[in-house]
Amino acid sequence: QLLTDGIILLIDNLEGYCSIYNSVGQFLGNIEVNETLNLNSPITLTEIISSTGLQIKTDPGIPLIYLGFFFLMISTLISYITYSQVWI
Repeated sequence: QLLTDGIILLIDNLEGYCSIYNSVGQFLGNIEVNETLNLNSPITLTEIISSTGLQIKTDPGIPLIYLGFFFLMISTLISYITYSQVWI
């Protein structure tokens, strides 16, 4: 089995156990952390790092958006008060 096309590691959980498949989807074997699997060249799974894929970013324009929303709400209240006068 040549590994020139690449392999797929399928990790079911973060316990350190995964399955190895070739690019066609044929099962090649199971491997655990710090275990070596010899196909054409030795493959060792050294560590599993969990990642969510979420990115936390900051936007310096957010206070400006909140300030604009605040002025929009204040102007809406002021326009409502001027048109809802009570006539005696």
